[in-house]
Amino acid sequence: MRRLFSALLLALLLAVPAAAEVRAVFVGIDRYQFAGKGPPALRFANLRGAVSDTARIKAALAKAMGLAVDQPGSDCRSANAISITLTNECATRDAILEAWRDMIEASQPGDTLILYFAGHGSVFRDTGSFSQAGGENSTLMAHDARNPELPGTGEIADLETRQIIDAATARGLRVVTWFDSCHSGTANRSGADDSAPRWAPALTLSGPWPGELPEIRRPVAAGTVPGWRVHLAASADDQTALERTVTDAGGIRTRAGLFTRALAGAIEAMPDATFFDIAERVRAEVETATSGAQQPQAEGALRATIAGQEVRVPVFAVMAGPQEMALQGGSLVGVTPGSRFALFGDVGTALSAGPARALVTARVASAGPASAALQAEAPAAAPLPAALYARELAHEWGRFQLRLAVTDAAALAVVQKLGFVRAERGAPFSLTVSGDATLLARSGGAPIARLPLPDDAQFPLRLAWALEKVARVEAWLAGLQGMPRAPGLLLCLWPDSATARSPMECPPQRAPVAMPLGRESSFSVRNQAGQNRHVYVLVVSPDYSVLVVMPPNQGRDQALKADDELRSNDIARLTPNTPGRYRFVALSSARPIDPGVLAQEAAGVLEREACGDASAASRFCPTHNRDRGPAGEGWSVTIIDAEVSP
Repeated sequence: MRRLFSALLLALLLAVPAAAEVRAVFVGIDRYQFAGKGPPALRFANLRGAVSDTARIKAALAKAMGLAVDQPGSDCRSANAISITLTNECATRDAILEAWRDMIEASQPGDTLILYFAGHGSVFRDTGSFSQAGGENSTLMAHDARNPELPGTGEIADLETRQIIDAATARGLRVVTWFDSCHSGTANRSGADDSAPRWAPALTLSGPWPGELPEIRRPVAAGTVPGWRVHLAASADDQTALERTVTDAGGIRTRAGLFTRALAGAIEAMPDATFFDIAERVRAEVETATSGAQQPQAEGALRATIAGQEVRVPVFAVMAGPQEMALQGGSLVGVTPGSRFALFGDVGTALSAGPARALVTARVASAGPASAALQAEAPAAAPLPAALYARELAHEWGRFQLRLAVTDAAALAVVQKLGFVRAERGAPFSLTVSGDATLLARSGGAPIARLPLPDDAQFPLRLAWALEKVARVEAWLAGLQGMPRAPGLLLCLWPDSATARSPMECPPQRAPVAMPLGRESSFSVRNQAGQNRHVYVLVVSPDYSVLVVMPPNQGRDQALKADDELRSNDIARLTPNTPGRYRFVALSSARPIDPGVLAQEAAGVLEREACGDASAASRFCPTHNRDRGPAGEGWSVTIIDAEVSP
């Protein structure tokens, strides 16, 4: 079996382009065209450290990775085949967007594209449509931002940045965004500690956003490898990102963003680390320097490295106290009592090492909706750090078994070795040999997965992998439906409509909701819990892929206020291209949870980690949520079945 794992791993690695490149666009703006102009309520000052920050991050990448970045000349724009740098007057909105487009078009599937921005950030309040939980949209302020005669021009809204990133990831690119700017804060420009925030006053707009995005001309390549995104931000949405005068190597005093300085140091010190471990080091350094006033944020494919691939195995954060260990994940995301975990000191080790390198192993003693209590199986050899990271070793299925009808004797022999599957006639799922493939299907329905024939050497691994994906989804949904009813969340589907309306206007819908094939639909969700709640929406497709559509891109949104609602118009595009049964699941929790541990590829897809570690039982993709939240675990669940006809 180990020989089989090695052969499969080699085949999967060969599917990724061998000559993947790392490209980048660097933007730094100290001088703004309209700084100090316009109405007093919208005025802002220039900066002093953003341009030097571009040089600092470029130097770190060149030193740590040997990246041949462009070298600045006498102009405010410099470029080569690897990178483009725009500073001050050259960093207009149009120039930034064109540079992003040019680098996307120059990249191949599997390449990494770094988009770095240092400068002012702000927010705009759109009185016509709110697509963010907090009701505000963040912006990056280009050199030509805040023209008093043209409000809103010269800024790049987060919705636009998302569209650019979506276009890039659809082409198989790995997009890394590092933004050293404020998204909100106070109006103070300086203080006794020589700090200045990279912030400008909020802007209110009542009409359409005054800007257009450049067309990305290069088409999506056939057979593109999956893309992903990682975002590291200098501060939370309600905080300022500070720059200060610092002393660099050689005693040279320069101006620097605290986030960029910490990020550059982390890249140089640990170039092969995961983004999560880099982000944790940056966060600790910046929080210490600001006494907790500035807290860098991270989201996306944090299990990846700058030049490496993403390992799609969930890793849960664990807080180790003097009496117990608390795993940040509970029944809402499929954590079950009795499951075994290996605990490590960092995410990189959790992803790459086996149980032998674990600091301790533990079982889930009890699981609440948003957290679980762990009990060590044996004393640790040394004192444990306060922050640990857990990777599942063995999943406890409890009484759940996936019922499967099997007609082929060879396939039945494999199925009988899987403790979470029960073979029986008339089961809701079936496994049949048809022509040159073995078909896993919902009985009487279209195939969920096409697998090799039973005499193929890959069949046992491929079958176990597919059945576990199906079983995890079914067990998770059964667990949600079996939990005591917790009202407080209203979800509505709008079939055949790209524009969602208020869920309060949702017409009566029979189950399953009929959705049109190949046409865009939408959804809306409302928090009726009477208190602030973190809201998540996931979609289970007929092939048992699971997608987190809210928040998008494995992100983290602020808690939704009581009686507020969100609509999918600017968040997610829902276009079912496969007939069959879809399930929409909305979750809300008083404590932030990590819905990314539930995300997975289709049941028929064999990921790389299937071959790297035979003991890996967890098949979902995590985002990492550091926010521990309040002690209460108020929650709500809503599930809507939908059917897409051929």
